[in-house]
Amino acid sequence: MSQDALHGNASPPVAPSRRVRQVLGSKRLAELCDRTTDAVRKWDRPRSKGGTGGLVPAEFQARILRLAEAENLPISATDLIAEPQL
Repeated sequence: MSQDALHGNASPPVAPSRRVRQVLGSKRLAELCDRTTDAVRKWDRPRSKGGTGGLVPAEFQARILRLAEAENLPISATDLIAEPQL
């Protein structure tokens, strides 16, 4: 267990949409998903504001995982699965 977790200082988990953008970058993610960079950035918005609450839409998850595996990128299915933030 990390020192942060022991002392209650664990940082909040990174939303799946943000994690994927950190690894791939907005432009590459947008191209992979055939979306604009603005569209993939909107995934971070709460659902009440037209986003996905930080979730990566299911229709793109397999595509992202295939690329991550092919290029040995640090993205796993666990990184893409999370509870929605309302």
